[in-house]
This record gives sequence, structure tokens and C-alpha cells, in this order.
Amino acid sequence: MADADAIFAANMAPHTRRVVLELATWDDERCPYVREFARDIDMPVEQVRRILHQLAAGGYATYGPLYREDDGMPIGSSYWLTERGVALRERVKAGQAG
Repeated sequence: MADADAIFAANMAPHTRRVVLELATWDDERCPYVREFARDIDMPVEQVRRILHQLAAGGYATYGPLYREDDGMPIGSSYWLTERGVALRERVKAGQAG
């Protein structure tokens, strides 16, 4: 799978690269709405949704419910990077540095 990830990282479109670099991980505070995330990174919502679906289909991101920490009440749903997505992000960062 690492070879496919290397090819995906090498051929990644600039907008996809931006989403990968900005998307939260499980440990980060996640934005509960795609619209807010898109606004925060200054990209059209439809484009961000397409990229997130592509990342999820490739196993780089996942989607699930979010809960308030204090009382466990649901506050929405969000996408975040999987372990594979975090590895992809590190590969992208390494490629930018080199």
C-alpha cells in the first residue's frame, strides 16, 4: 500500500494537498461542519466535499459523529485524517521540504 500512497502523494492536486495539510486528526479539535472548514481554508464547499470523499474512499480520512467533551451531547459530524492520512500528510510535508 505504501507504493500507492507515494504515487497518490506525488500526483496530488494543490487543492487536495491543502485539505490534507489542514484537516484535523483524531487528537485535534475538529470542525463540525464542512462549510466552516471550507471557509477557514478559503475553498468552495463543493470542492472540499469532493476532496473529502476522495480521501475517505482511499482510506486517508474518515467521517463520524462529534460530541461535547463535558456532557457527551452530539454536536455534529466531521471528517478527520486516519492514521494512513496522517502518514500521507507527513509524506506531503517531506516532499514540500525537499
